[in-house]
Amino acid sequence: MAFKWVAVSAPSVTNKLKHDLMAHFEGDPDQFKPYQIIPLAVGRRPTDPLNQVLQDWNGVDGAHAKYMVEVRVKSLVCVGRIKPVQGQLGFVEGWKRCPRH
Repeated sequence: MAFKWVAVSAPSVTNKLKHDLMAHFEGDPDQFKPYQIIPLAVGRRPTDPLNQVLQDWNGVDGAHAKYMVEVRVKSLVCVGRIKPVQGQLGFVEGWKRCPRH
């Protein structure tokens, strides 16, 4: 199966998910971002609430650091170096264990 990767911004979806997540969270909502456990770039649905977590954007383990790994894994999938399922599995096992090359 061929995958076509498209950059899509869906703030109405992520804003609702963030609101739903924040309903059970006490803290500064501006410090945390809704983030996908398995990134959309490697084949996860944007509306899957089980794939959403609140994650601090900053820091060594923050969403920004994870985003840089997402970019790398998406590139590996797009050029055919790894299969999408390999990229997904890397994020399920822990994003720091994702394929590097």
